[in-house]
Amino acid sequence: MVRTISTGTLTAEHTGAPTTGEKLSLCEELKRLGFIRENQIMLYGHKFEVVNDPIVLGHNLVVVDAIEKNSGLLMRVRIPLTILKIAKGNRRWDRSRANTLSA
Repeated sequence: MVRTISTGTLTAEHTGAPTTGEKLSLCEELKRLGFIRENQIMLYGHKFEVVNDPIVLGHNLVVVDAIEKNSGLLMRVRIPLTILKIAKGNRRWDRSRANTLSA
């Protein structure tokens, strides 16, 4: 059984499908921020061990499958929007920095 942990409700902004390049870029940045297999994370007051790479379901909806440490249950955990904004902001900063350095 897989449980889902998230806050809020899904709205139209969560259903847009990003391009493959955007998905890969976002996933790479999230992995750099610690959302990688076998890494432990703390979200929503729970400690988890991540069991897969981030899964991009929409522009503002990304999840990871993780095992909740206290119960041992496998859960699909939504990555908070604030973390997604940080990851997206880091990607923009990296691209602008690369453009400046190559000019």
